[in-house]
Amino acid sequence: MVILPASAVDTLSGDDEKFITDVTTEGLPLLNAIPDIMKDGFFNGNESTLQTVNKTQTEKINTFVKKVNEYKLSEKVTPVRNQYINTTELFKTDLTEYSTLTNSCGSCVAKMNEMYPKLLEEVNKTSSVVNQYKQA
Repeated sequence: MVILPASAVDTLSGDDEKFITDVTTEGLPLLNAIPDIMKDGFFNGNESTLQTVNKTQTEKINTFVKKVNEYKLSEKVTPVRNQYINTTELFKTDLTEYSTLTNSCGSCVAKMNEMYPKLLEEVNKTSSVVNQYKQA
């Protein structure tokens, strides 16, 4: 009987490694940038800017999610992808609502001020899940 060291048992598959690398180098930076892009577009742009931000950022999210959904992940890494995808769904919902806001409307300003910290909190939660996995 051969006993393998714990590190050999916990070796990631190729897709697991690709996913963790992609989410760390592409996925999280994408999500981290979106709240600031939304804020800047809202306070410094106009209604067409908001629609463009929605379209552009939603396309970027969809492209990345499609990429990571093609990976065949182990049971250990699947919850990380699920957390990431849940976060992107929230972002896409807020981006859709964002595109309907008017930056000269008081309640729209309040809505933007509500979205911004919520999105930052969500991306921080997802970053934490990824970091916990990487440390484990």
